Amino acid sequence: MRKPSLLERLRAKKHSPRPVIGVAWYDEVNWAMVKATALDAYRFENSFAEWLTMATQTLANLKRSGTDAVPVPIIAAELIAWCRAHGVLVIHTQEC
Repeated sequence: MRKPSLLERLRAKKHSPRPVIGVAWYDEVNWAMVKATALDAYRFENSFAEWLTMATQTLANLKRSGTDAVPVPIIAAELIAWCRAHGVLVIHTQEC
């Protein structure tokens, strides 16, 4: 079996689906509720405005890198209830 040429590989890459990820998205009230409940609240930004700036920049960076980043609205009460029901701690994570 022959190896595809560079042109063939580039064409295939161009037509392959872009990765899609969900990014937690808060309004000010829900952000404050999650932060107040989080075990590691000190890792959150100091204010919602700072979080919004960071989150907006992160979305733009992901899109620039070729990832379809989709904001997913988070309802704090539902997130907290789910975490409690499943024995999961509410913690801050930032993978990007």
